Amino acid sequence: GLDSLVQGLESLETMFGVVEEAGDLECGYVCKNGKKPRKNPHHKPRSNGCGSFGLLIDTRDVPEMTRCCDKHDICYDTCGNKRQDCDDKFKTCLDNMCEELSRTLSADQNEGCQMTSQLMYAGTMGLGCKSYKEAQKRACICDEDND
Repeated sequence: GLDSLVQGLESLETMFGVVEEAGDLECGYVCKNGKKPRKNPHHKPRSNGCGSFGLLIDTRDVPEMTRCCDKHDICYDTCGNKRQDCDDKFKTCLDNMCEELSRTLSADQNEGCQMTSQLMYAGTMGLGCKSYKEAQKRACICDEDND
């Protein structure tokens, strides 16, 4: 359950060390030609659940967390959305999830939820720039220069 989720996330944190280079903290998507990206009309935003880079975090025991991850992925995968806005909404969703669940969880489980939420958000901060840029590249079109 929640314990194995926390353990898995702790090992992810160790594996990747959730530190992002300072230059990537302002993670935006821009067209190579300097033009503003526009929405790809053939693209449908999608989610791959909780995880990134081929690592799927099993959140079946906590469907609320899966919903937060889905919303976050779809936010990244929608052209023009700012990464920081998506990440802020993700953190709020996770915090609200733990707040809601706290009514039915033991103190230890509640602490586990808080820790899991913090690790999920930290993972997003540390690993999210590449995922964001890849999602924006799929979701947006960069018009070619015609000269």
